[in-house]
Amino acid sequence: MDNIDKNVYKQIQERKQTKEPYENTFSKLYSIGLSNTEARKELAGIEKHLEYKMEIEGESTENEDLPKYNESEELCADGKYKSDKLLKMSKEQSKDVDYLLNAHGFDNKCWQIVNARNNTWNVYSKKDGVQQLYSSKITVKPIIPEYDVEWAKEVFKEIKPLPPVKLYKNNKGSKIVELQYADIHIGLRGLEYEDELNKMTDEIINEYKDADVFILPIGQDLLNANHSNGANLTTLKGTAVEQSLSYREMFKSGLRVVCHILDRIIENTEARIECIYVPGNHDEQSCFGVFQSVMQRYLNNKNIIFDDVIKPRKYRLYGVNGIGFGHGQGEGKRIFGRFSVEAPEIFAKAKCREFHLTHLHNESVKDENGIIFRRMPTVNSPDNWHDGKGYTGATKRIQAFRYNAETGLKGIDYFYL
Repeated sequence: MDNIDKNVYKQIQERKQTKEPYENTFSKLYSIGLSNTEARKELAGIEKHLEYKMEIEGESTENEDLPKYNESEELCADGKYKSDKLLKMSKEQSKDVDYLLNAHGFDNKCWQIVNARNNTWNVYSKKDGVQQLYSSKITVKPIIPEYDVEWAKEVFKEIKPLPPVKLYKNNKGSKIVELQYADIHIGLRGLEYEDELNKMTDEIINEYKDADVFILPIGQDLLNANHSNGANLTTLKGTAVEQSLSYREMFKSGLRVVCHILDRIIENTEARIECIYVPGNHDEQSCFGVFQSVMQRYLNNKNIIFDDVIKPRKYRLYGVNGIGFGHGQGEGKRIFGRFSVEAPEIFAKAKCREFHLTHLHNESVKDENGIIFRRMPTVNSPDNWHDGKGYTGATKRIQAFRYNAETGLKGIDYFYL
């Protein structure tokens, strides 16, 4: 096959990548104007003829004469990846999801295909004759690890069995304590952080042995990450985070911390406990798994009430005390009008109205529309990003709120690591 034929074959292959209209390619090659449909048919026939000619004559086009394929990879803003490669595979392999992931360099345990498109790309060599390759384009997204019940079973084997359940008088109670373990980001630091939190919990519960009711919001970035993305751990939106523990160890550590809080309350008080799931922006799904595991462990304890409804804001009435809970990362100034709209009955009945928000890692108070809005402090240490930005001045502590069912908020206590 002469150089003219080789050039024609090369340009036909290049058109497959550039998606140039068939009529334009045909016009450049032969200076003849045809419709796009007519040109497509003509080029298809010419391509087959040239491939047959190369095979019969035993000639080969050298690699440098073949069209070069521009492979590419792209990271999208939403955490997805796009990959474009030239692959040698069979028609069946082009339909195999695991094969495509592996061929593009993705681990099928960490990534899943969103969409894929494979176009034929024929080349000829003296050794192999005409080969059918594929221009393969795939879009993938990270797999969010599903809740694994075995993680919970491992933790429950490590901690001591539950004592026999004591049924206490389930009245409203006049002494109410709200424990705010806000933004503690388990997983950012190592396992020594768990020991420090548990020691602090022992101190806290020792202060409130006469409490009738404990309110325990669970969530609000209890864990530092929502899922693993290959070797990285990320938030719900896919933002990579600094991390000291693996996803599995983070989950187990968070579960142990929550169980330690509940066990100490059960062992040292006769209080009723209300556990309220409050989603965070780092760990909405991972912490929900922790919450479900905790529910199963204490399933037979009728002194504990669990609220696992997934809502960004929740409201409770305890006597004259109306309390709102939320992470507070997305509402902006709209948060000041949510209480009366979303919980009008509680708003109307409450004399003492509080709205407790987290997310900002520092303490602030604002009196607005008859409600005291509080941002909760945290005992968590800043990561390298916050350190680099200078967000390091907040005092590390958590708050415990003491209420009286008849007279309102009586005080706020602070606890430090």
